[in-house]
Amino acid sequence: MKTRAAANADAHAIARIHVISWQAAYRGLMPDELLDKLSIARREAGWQSAIDRGEPKIVVAIAESADMLGWTAFGRCRDAGTPASTAELWAIYVDPAHWSCGVGQALWNAARTSLADDGYEDVIVWTLRDNERALRFYAAVGFVVDAGAVKPGDFGGVTLGEVRCVARLRSRRAPDVQGSDHDRW
Repeated sequence: MKTRAAANADAHAIARIHVISWQAAYRGLMPDELLDKLSIARREAGWQSAIDRGEPKIVVAIAESADMLGWTAFGRCRDAGTPASTAELWAIYVDPAHWSCGVGQALWNAARTSLADDGYEDVIVWTLRDNERALRFYAAVGFVVDAGAVKPGDFGGVTLGEVRCVARLRSRRAPDVQGSDHDRW
């Protein structure tokens, strides 16, 4: 498996994984009617536009067979009032046939490296409060739940609670009065 930046030709596969992973991960958390109405074509148009704009950054995981296994989207934090040093993991989705095979970890590693290289110090991700699988994944890769940050999310007219998780990308460093560096964290 390798990871790389998304290309225009990837929009359909990104949309397919987006839809099938939502249908698998959110069944029981969201109404079946909402999940059954998800459209690959509609998602494809949106992801094609994002790839063309270059925001968010999108990285895909590709199998040796050239099949797409998953993708992640990340970039500036969209929360109002957030420091410029804070990034956001906008999304990370893996084809359900490849869950628990290291694809999510590889995608997170690629996103984390890119975000750190871009100078971000912290990263947040919003996830459904009741999405235990996602919360376990984020905890395993170093995120902690920000208990004070809960918001309602609108999903096709259905309001569900979302919780923010936070991870450190790099230490904040500053010279002390003697000139040596130390963590200010």
